[in-house]
This record gives sequence, C-alpha cells and structure tokens, in this order.
Amino acid sequence: MVQPRKTRVCYFLHSGSVGGATLSLLYLLQQMDRERYEPVVVFLHDTPMRQQFQELGVQTLVPQGMTYFSHTTGESLGLRNPRGWSQVVSFIPSVWKSYRLVQGLRPDVVHANSSTLSPQVIGAKLAGAKVVWHIREHVLDGFLGLRKGFLQWVARRYADALITIMEGAGERLGTPDKATLVYNFVDFAFFDRRLRDEALAQGSPRPRSVVMLGGVDRIKGTLELAQACQLVQGNLGEVRFIVAGYGGEGAPKGRLNPRRWLSMSLGSGRYVEQVLKLCKPHDHSGLELVGVVKDVPRLLAQSDLLVFPSTEPHFARPVIEAGAMALPVVASDIPGPQELVVHGKTGLLVPPGNPRALADAIIALLSDDDKARSMGEAGYQQAQRLFNARINAQATFAIYERVLRGEPVAPPDHHDQEKANPPSPRGAAIHPLWASAFLVWMAALVGIYVWNILHVGGRWDRVQDLVGRLFG
Repeated sequence: MVQPRKTRVCYFLHSGSVGGATLSLLYLLQQMDRERYEPVVVFLHDTPMRQQFQELGVQTLVPQGMTYFSHTTGESLGLRNPRGWSQVVSFIPSVWKSYRLVQGLRPDVVHANSSTLSPQVIGAKLAGAKVVWHIREHVLDGFLGLRKGFLQWVARRYADALITIMEGAGERLGTPDKATLVYNFVDFAFFDRRLRDEALAQGSPRPRSVVMLGGVDRIKGTLELAQACQLVQGNLGEVRFIVAGYGGEGAPKGRLNPRRWLSMSLGSGRYVEQVLKLCKPHDHSGLELVGVVKDVPRLLAQSDLLVFPSTEPHFARPVIEAGAMALPVVASDIPGPQELVVHGKTGLLVPPGNPRALADAIIALLSDDDKARSMGEAGYQQAQRLFNARINAQATFAIYERVLRGEPVAPPDHHDQEKANPPSPRGAAIHPLWASAFLVWMAALVGIYVWNILHVGGRWDRVQDLVGRLFG
C-alpha cells in the first residue's frame, strides 16, 4: 500500500529567545500530526532553543547571512541606528538567500513566524511556495508610513494567508480578506494549575509576591513597575516583586568605553540603568531581577498576582499563562491585554505608563483574597475556552489545507460583511505604492552595492561580527 505523501512545512523563526514567538511555534509543533506533516524549522540565528525543536524530531537549519526587517512595537530601528541600516542593506540578500533555500527544500507551505520576516515571505513566494504569514507583533505606522506601506504591499502581493493573534492586525496590513484570528495558546499540561493549588494548600507563611514575565524592557513597562513597587511596599509593607526574563545587566562598564556610549545613546542602556537604581534585591525593598527562569509554572504557582504593565500594544503571552494557572492579572489598558483581560472579572486594566494607577490596582487585589481568587478562577475558565492548544493548533493546520486547495482563508461571515459594507476611500487602509517602490529601490541599490564591496572582498563576516558585538 502506497503511503500518502506528507505535507512539508518550512517554518522561518526570526528569534531563538525564550519568547512568545519561539514558544508558540514549539507548542504548535507539539500538536502536529507527523503522519500528515513534515516540518523543518529555519533559525536565522543559532540558539540554545534549537535543541528543544530537535528533541521533538524536527529538522532545523541555520543559514548564514540572513536577517529580518523589523517595524513593530517589539523592535523598530530608525536609520540613525546602525542596526536599522544593517537591516535595509541586508534586505535584498536575505530575499535571495530565502529564495534559494526554499527552492532547495521544496516545501508545500512556508510559515513565516513573525511580521518581521518580510524578506523570507518574498523569497518563499518567488520560489513558488504557498506562504502563510504569522502576524504576531503590532505593526507601527512610522514616519510618513513608508515601512508600514511596504509591509502592506508585501502582505497583499506575496502572502497567501495571514494568521493574526490580535484583532485588527489584518486591517492594519490592508488585507482583512486574507487574515484569520488564531490566538496563541498554552500547554495546560505544563502550566498545570494544580501546582498553584498545592502551593496554596500548604499555607506556609511567606511574603505576598507579584511577578512580571518579560525582563527589563521599555515596552514591557519594567520601569513603571519599579516605581509602583515602592508605592505598594509603602502601603502594604513587605511584598516581593519579581521580574523574570532577559535584561538587567546594564550598559557596559567604563565611562570611556565606546560600547557604553553607544548603548546609552542608541540602545536600551539608559533605560536599564534607571530600572537598576530602583532594584534592591537583598532587602526586598525593590524589584528582584531573577533573569531567565526555566520553571515558569512553579514561579507563577508561588505568586499571588501577575502584572503586565506594557506601554505599547502587543500580545501578552504571560497573561494567558497566568490564566492557565488561575492567577489574577493586572495589565495595561491597551490593545493586546484588552483582548485577554476582562476588566473586573479576570483581572484589572490600568492606564499605561501610570505607576500610581498600577500600584492602586495591585494593592486592591493583594488586599482582597476572595476577589483575587474569583478573578483567577474566571481567568482559568477563559484560558480553557480561548487558548486551548488542540483547538487553536488545528485551526492553524486548517489554514494550511485551505491555502493548498486555493480556498478563501478568511471566515465566510467576514466576506459577507465586506460585501455588505464596503470600506469608504477615506476609511480604507492606505496603500502608498510609490513609497513601497521607493523603499524597495533604495534597499536594492544600497544592498547590492554594499554586498558586492564587502562580501566579495571577504569582509562581510567581520562586519557582521562587529555590528553584533556593538549592538547585540
């Protein structure tokens, strides 16, 4: 009996950090039927996380000299930043490398796992693959809308389908007819609420604790939490505030160190220094920066409250992880958290960038155990309903099948609504094709010129290493 041919899916992963995009893809592959699909994951950078994919039996690749193009709340680099120029210069070579790689792998579907992967989307489509673009980040408007217009053009011309994790992402890219909302999901076997139930049942005396997942990052609102921390401790006394994740090492040492100057002027060094001034881990009178934590469920189980004080719109994976652990949440009242937190039911929403309001919400929940327990239970029920791994993974695989069959990917009711209420020209998404063409032309000229000089001269690797050391 002839075995049916497996559908080969090539995933491009822009980051190998222990973050939302990487974990979401890992959880997706855990749900994949290997009798039906054959996955291969392409990492743009080698990373320890690659081993976790290999342990699932997934083929992994790390091509050289391939980069991405960021224009999101998570990372947006202006042209005054050398890393921004590096992305522009490397754009055309990355498209070419993606094209050659996809040609060699010959996948049925290419899944670009981030909105930053526009070079890979273009290269894969030019190589003849069906392309699914996962829009995980909030795309910025930017100066004059040039980069946003370019990404809109890429989405319309080169993506066969878009998967969004927040409402309105398809409209922002001008392609609502291609977009399907599929929330990120959580592994309930890993984030097992029984860990927290056991911790609560022990009843051993311990200081109340507030946890934040996301490290030291401006868009995560770490500084606002540090300021709120002092207000809470002044009101309630001893409360532990724990921040888990990357960051906290500060700028390089030495007043005359050029890397320190660059970090303080172009990077996040100044922001980290401000946070570090408010950290006093030894006497628990400030934030405790604990770095990357492998056992996140146990950290949540031993906490009373999760905070997500983000200052920019983006999907809040820690909120759904807290929901799986029946932990109440305080989060910013902005797109992303607004979809995940039902104010007054599963948690509290507060204005972003407001330490006083953040502190008041934390005090309100830490002072009312019954209210906090009720919100945690409601968050757990919502997580079971909206962030179920099996259901949401199958919705993703169904998009692959519809794309391969050439069927519409957006829900039928969405198409009907579009026909009944066509957007007016004033309210429609802006499509500055001239701006997109200008950006592609500029990237092509600069990229080809610099590529020829540096790469042919054998100096490209050294330049990349220097940029990585200075701004990595």
